[in-house]
Amino acid sequence: MSAASVQWTSVVPEPAVASSPPSGTSTAMDVHCTLAALIKDSKGTLVQKITTDRSLRVTAAQRDSGKFLDKTILTLAPGKYTLDSAVSDLANMKIGAQHAEFEVPGVGTGVGISALIPVRWFTPNTKDLEPEDPFQVEGGSVTPTMDTDFKMVSNSGFRLFFTVYPDASIPDRPMVEIDFIKDGRTSQTAPMELPPADSRGRIPYLMTVPAEAIRAGTYEIRVTVTQGSTSAVATTTIRFEQ
Repeated sequence: MSAASVQWTSVVPEPAVASSPPSGTSTAMDVHCTLAALIKDSKGTLVQKITTDRSLRVTAAQRDSGKFLDKTILTLAPGKYTLDSAVSDLANMKIGAQHAEFEVPGVGTGVGISALIPVRWFTPNTKDLEPEDPFQVEGGSVTPTMDTDFKMVSNSGFRLFFTVYPDASIPDRPMVEIDFIKDGRTSQTAPMELPPADSRGRIPYLMTVPAEAIRAGTYEIRVTVTQGSTSAVATTTIRFEQ
């Protein structure tokens, strides 16, 4: 089976890393942390070892956002895996660890869809994008977030990213429907035809919903993609605050 590109995104809370203002400045701050991860397959065999040392300078506004993100692109064969990761701040003698399980799906028959990923930032017209980075669309870079609570403010919007994997043997173009389900009530979009697949056979899609269109509450977001007689569904739960 062919391998797939997988992105490991580390979210480091601001208190977990040391920071100090550089000499002669009161606005920028230096932060440092070390990230490490071990990825094992379903047999317990180590398949990837990651060690990343990060030193960077951030503004006070960036620090106040509360979190730092680090992205690493991996190539893994389809299958089930475990991920044991840790972040260390040697200056303050702090360390945090996490265990997670995940699956890299294989190529099946019919259309497929990725997980639904809330977006922290979208940077259009990004230079030097890595071809293997799955978080890109129309020449722009997508920065995901693990947050599921969003505060909606005027002139803002909620972004959701996902990737559709069409079946090249089916001549029909994939169609997608997006449902917002709250308190048992469904607000449904009209079926939309997706653009053609890129050179890697995938269709990345970035959805933006204006703040004014979303009322406060907890929603199940369900995306259904169909191609010919095949279909695939992905869901996530998001809480919106006004």
